[in-house]
Amino acid sequence: MSSMLDGIVLLDALYDLDAYRSEIDEVSDNTGLPILERENIG
Repeated sequence: MSSMLDGIVLLDALYDLDAYRSEIDEVSDNTGLPILERENIG
């Protein structure tokens, strides 16, 4: 399903992505997509 994608870009509007690290890692592992970058947009 995600074979055309290169990876995941995280957009952090609330500066709290660190609190969700295990969930983010789980999504990355389940999809096989690496985390490419993290953008603080808040």
